[in-house]
Amino acid sequence: MNFPDAQASHGTDPTVNVLPEVLSTIFEIVLNYSDEIKQKLNLGAVCSRWRQIISSPVFWTTFSVRFESYKQEPDHLELLKLHIANSKDCAMTFKILGLDDCDTRIHDEVFQRIFSNGHAGIRGLELQDMETSVWEYIVHRSRSSNFSQLEHLSLPSFDDPMNHLLLWFSKMPLLRKLALNAPRFDPHIIPSLNKITSLTIKCVPSDHALYFLSLCPSLGEFQVSGYSPRPYLKEFVPPSPLTKDIVFPHLTHFTWRQGTTASQYLTAKTAFIRHMHFPALRHLYWDCDFALPGTWNIWSAFFMDLSALTHVVLSTETPDVSSKMVELFSSRPVEELSVMLCSLEDFKTCVRILTCLPDNKSPPYPSLHTLKFRLSLSFWEPHSHELPGILDPIIEMLQSRNSPAVPSECAMIQCFNFRFMNMFETFFRTWAATKRLVALKALHDGGLEFEGWEPPEMADTY
Repeated sequence: MNFPDAQASHGTDPTVNVLPEVLSTIFEIVLNYSDEIKQKLNLGAVCSRWRQIISSPVFWTTFSVRFESYKQEPDHLELLKLHIANSKDCAMTFKILGLDDCDTRIHDEVFQRIFSNGHAGIRGLELQDMETSVWEYIVHRSRSSNFSQLEHLSLPSFDDPMNHLLLWFSKMPLLRKLALNAPRFDPHIIPSLNKITSLTIKCVPSDHALYFLSLCPSLGEFQVSGYSPRPYLKEFVPPSPLTKDIVFPHLTHFTWRQGTTASQYLTAKTAFIRHMHFPALRHLYWDCDFALPGTWNIWSAFFMDLSALTHVVLSTETPDVSSKMVELFSSRPVEELSVMLCSLEDFKTCVRILTCLPDNKSPPYPSLHTLKFRLSLSFWEPHSHELPGILDPIIEMLQSRNSPAVPSECAMIQCFNFRFMNMFETFFRTWAATKRLVALKALHDGGLEFEGWEPPEMADTY
């Protein structure tokens, strides 16, 4: 690929000492992930090193575009051709979004280019906003394609009446990362499910998501997001999904984000979670509510079984559950804890649990160094005289963990983030805030970093 000759300003190359992989990231930022061809090519004239990077095949191996304007479609096609031509013999990753509204000629040419027999191969394929008609184009154009290098596949929801997916999956021996949006097919058609290491399921009932999980024992990452009451997989999920225990020895990341409305509450249908065990789980991201009381009893046993947690993010509006979860994990080696709370009492309970008392034989959260709170209180806005009731317990907790007298087996908190309301700024300018500012400055001087809510001019006040 030829680029116009151009000298950098002042005759020097400002990128001469920048690593190629860093330059690649700079390009993405400067382009603002733009699909404009001229903008992408013009950057190649900035300086010699940038020309060198932009002419590298690796720079062109990821093509991402959203077809959402008829005027832009010709440019998008030209950019696709450009990527394929410049990637040379490198396997590519394609992210194609919004094809439903395109001219059928666009469908045909896009997938003809992507699935061309002469191309070096596809490493990743992500499709979004696609209906069955588009799927038929894909099937037609990919019939003789080689998927031997494909490692990552992301599919939207669509009907597959002829069961073409069975053939597709059979041609993907290296598939390891799979993302599905409201899948409507029998999961058993995916060969070598035991080789999948990353699974993302979107918009399915909770029990169906867990059943999909149970089929992939080699997972390292599992994510559920969104919720749909439509049981697309109903005919494929047995009445008793699991009757024996199953261990996931490699799973380290577990994300469950299904919202917090009544229709999405976890129900007793997910009871077979008690048969699943995750001895290596380190990262837990939880954003879902429980149908009380039975479901919490089921899942609390699951949470208690997680003994290796180091990073925890919690968000639930079920009364008292956040504080119960915080208490369950208090003896785990958690290094980072983030909690979203919707109840003032729940918040105070969490702060009390985190406080190190002199007579604590086993300090809570002994490895904790980063703590984040988000307090969201609907229909309640505290007056300034009520803020000490929120601030004082926080300060006492931080002092208990960051004082010289803290037990040696309890790590000091290094970073504290608290997001609430703008009233803090007003409060910290009052006489009532004086002793809090003194206490906070002492903690700050002791090395505690305040993130997101540092009192105004705290460092210059005293």
